[in-house]
Amino acid sequence: MRNRDAFREYMTGSLWVLPGISAVLALVAGFILSRVPLNPESPFAFRGTEDDARTLLSNVTSTVVTVIALVLGLTARGRQSRGDRALSCDDTRSEMEVRAQLTW
Repeated sequence: MRNRDAFREYMTGSLWVLPGISAVLALVAGFILSRVPLNPESPFAFRGTEDDARTLLSNVTSTVVTVIALVLGLTARGRQSRGDRALSCDDTRSEMEVRAQLTW
């Protein structure tokens, strides 16, 4: 039971879990959607030129790189501020109790 709680706490506290799951789901959705036949007149079909497609991919790529840099930066900053260990609810509660005692 304790291992399950530790695993759950690790999964909810890690910054890579949600982006990782999202990436896997995006790959699965892309694979499935690439198998769907589309009529060229469909509103979902891309109607741009090669340059438009290149610009679109460039914008998507730069956005993904920005998000990855932000997540890595927040992860590094979070690890620096908490001494490279995850805080549990008990740690947070005990810190709050210590601060409350120091203020009185």
